[in-house]
Amino acid sequence: MREIKIVTENRVGLAADITEVLASRDINIEDLDAVEIQGKAVVTIGVRKEDHARALKALHSANFGPVSENIEILNLPDEPGALAKIMRRFKDHNINVHSIRIISRMHGQTLVAITVDPSEEVTELIKDCVVKSS
Repeated sequence: MREIKIVTENRVGLAADITEVLASRDINIEDLDAVEIQGKAVVTIGVRKEDHARALKALHSANFGPVSENIEILNLPDEPGALAKIMRRFKDHNINVHSIRIISRMHGQTLVAITVDPSEEVTELIKDCVVKSS
């Protein structure tokens, strides 16, 4: 999955406008997170890799100022310290994690979405727990 982030002034109808732009281009939204922070809307949208370029173009054409990010989906044990171990790997290798989002917890497992700059080093650090890479 590829992630697109939009930061803009929050307003009534913003979510409708963004989702309609993507729907008009037949782009399916895989994941959506929107929050308001001090009057700004921070909207994070996940789309399929094959739809990413079209989604960016559509949102850019609609003046939303989208920014693209790479997202990694990790499958971790649902237990204290599991996420801390992965974050320690990044810290020990001086890799900045841009965002972390717990997607689901079920049957003793936790799916976590992280956004980092892609590299061979990152690929190696998460090879034992990556489910899906962008």
